[in-house]
Amino acid sequence: MLSGKKFLLKTPTAAVDETGRRKVATLIPAESIIRVISGPVPGDPMVHVTCDDKRLLMFAQDIRQRGKEID
Repeated sequence: MLSGKKFLLKTPTAAVDETGRRKVATLIPAESIIRVISGPVPGDPMVHVTCDDKRLLMFAQDIRQRGKEID
C-alpha cells in the first residue's frame, strides 16, 4: 500500500494534473517530492498524489520504479 508515503522522484515522470476543471497531462521533474494520498486499489493502476500543492494522478508502477521512499 502506497497511501500516506512520500517519494523522491529519481527521473521525470508523467502524471495527470487534476487541479483545474480539465485533466491535463504533465511531467513531474526529477528530484520532486510527491505524497501519495490514496491508492492503489485493486483493478486501478492509478494513485492520487500531491506535488507542489497540486493534486495529480500517477501510475503506481511509475512511483515504485522511479521513486525512492523517504520519511
